[in-house]
Amino acid sequence: MTAPPTCRSGCENASTFTCHSEQIEEVWVDLKPTLQSLDLSGNRIVAIDAAALGALSMLTHLNLNRNYIGKLMTGVFSNQTRLVKLELAYNQLTLVEEGAFAGLVNLQYLDLGKSAVVEYPTRVFQPLVSLTLLDLSFNANLLSLTPTLFLTNTNLDIVIVEALPRVVSDLLSYNWSAVWPNIRRLYVGLFHNCLELS
Repeated sequence: MTAPPTCRSGCENASTFTCHSEQIEEVWVDLKPTLQSLDLSGNRIVAIDAAALGALSMLTHLNLNRNYIGKLMTGVFSNQTRLVKLELAYNQLTLVEEGAFAGLVNLQYLDLGKSAVVEYPTRVFQPLVSLTLLDLSFNANLLSLTPTLFLTNTNLDIVIVEALPRVVSDLLSYNWSAVWPNIRRLYVGLFHNCLELS
């Protein structure tokens, strides 16, 4: 597979493909199935095609930061069972369907920073049983973030929630150590104020 003609910054080998800030509009289907790391950040991707990602079952790192993705549909990552790190910050996310993260059983790091999601479905994070870091920084439209969203995420150590003016007071009112016995730090506020929960 060769990079599209517009991918001047393309870097490819058997396990890594990088093509950022090249105006790419979609994840194309002829990427090498042996890829472990795919970086398409800073492009113009508006949707993630599950069929295009389906052949990339070896991926451990997927970076789609700084695109125009508006929705994460059910099953979009269902074939990425080896994925450890997923970066989706600085997109235009307004909708994350309940089954969007189905299949991501090994995911440890999820970055949903700078999204426009108002509310996450109750069981949206349930499949993420290995999650250790969730970044929800600068999600100014988020109306609530309740502990019930994370009941199955017992490995969750750190949650970053900066600049969420509507939910900071709610976050501080929960007994987080009872809901998440393994959580060590919860970052809230604008300047990396760290609330130690242990």
